[in-house]
Amino acid sequence: MATCDAKRNLGECTKLDPNTRKEVGEKMTRICNGEEGGFGDLSKETTFNNHIRVDSLPRGTKRIQIKAYGGRYLFCTLLNDRGWPLCVNQGHTTVAYENVFLSEIGAIQGIQKCDYIFFSSHFNIHSYDTK
Repeated sequence: MATCDAKRNLGECTKLDPNTRKEVGEKMTRICNGEEGGFGDLSKETTFNNHIRVDSLPRGTKRIQIKAYGGRYLFCTLLNDRGWPLCVNQGHTTVAYENVFLSEIGAIQGIQKCDYIFFSSHFNIHSYDTK
């Protein structure tokens, strides 16, 4: 039950399989185009330049929680197989992939690696603005 509650808290959940991947990819494109209701455009917010940009999914990513968009990027948190924000050691630095901009192309190509996608529409984009 705890797993179901945790998934529910991440947003609308879509289990990825060969039948749903195309639909999810199309939805990601609609979000980036501003055509999917409930997803805010962060490109006009000062926070847009304060977050990591990622062009492909790092190793260990199993899930994506999409919250908003900015240009051709999805504002999201990359999750590991346990549903926790992904943290990857890169040399002497640990990179946390929470609240990052993932390129639309990287997201669509990366869904082959994922088991779930979460759509967290109606995310409060101003809570991440640094004005």
